[in-house]
Amino acid sequence: MPIFRILFKMNYLLRNARERPSKTFQTAFNGMILNNYLIE
Repeated sequence: MPIFRILFKMNYLLRNARERPSKTFQTAFNGMILNNYLIE
């Protein structure tokens, strides 16, 4: 399941990044990835 892999990787990268991006950015980023996956 590629979508699960992508979400897991993204979550891992966000956890390792010490600077926390705003929740708004995270939500937009998640939506963007989900939209790209659904379109394909």
